[in-house]
Amino acid sequence: MFFSLLGPLQIVDEGREIRLGAPKHRAVLALLLLRHGESVAVESLAEQLWAGEPPATATKAVRVYVGELRKALGADVIVTRAGGYAIPLESHETDVERFERLASDGRRRLDGGDAAGAAALFREALGLWRGSPLADFRYDDFAQTGITRLEEGRMAALEARIDADLALGREDELVSELQALVRGVPAA
Repeated sequence: MFFSLLGPLQIVDEGREIRLGAPKHRAVLALLLLRHGESVAVESLAEQLWAGEPPATATKAVRVYVGELRKALGADVIVTRAGGYAIPLESHETDVERFERLASDGRRRLDGGDAAGAAALFREALGLWRGSPLADFRYDDFAQTGITRLEEGRMAALEARIDADLALGREDELVSELQALVRGVPAA
């Protein structure tokens, strides 16, 4: 199963998209995916879902959401661990992990003097982006740290790709891209 967070939340299993309609279900899934396979306590999920003010029934509601997610995604996607839930990423993949792996490999190539290989890896990494990260949750408190971290990673990969292109002598090709980037950045 492939989970995409670099844009609106998207789930693809064996070539077919799985749609989750309920916002809280989608939020629980995003919270678990952001933890990269670590267990998240039910109480912590409730705190984050209700921005620090969970109702008395919040932990029960979280358990219901997880049960419904298991029905929609498969019983093995979300596992119970140490009083919480986790998505074991050994058997599932996210675009975030793929992006971070490609960007890291690109950085190693660039540092090793392989600008062409680095540029290709950075292009592939940046090609995974389908819009703003966690776009469905841009106003939710729980997503703000993740959004910031992902946007910073994207900018670092873009800068490194530009460095690789400059090392390859592609200055002329970069002019319009750099002008667009400058126009999009607010003045300090």
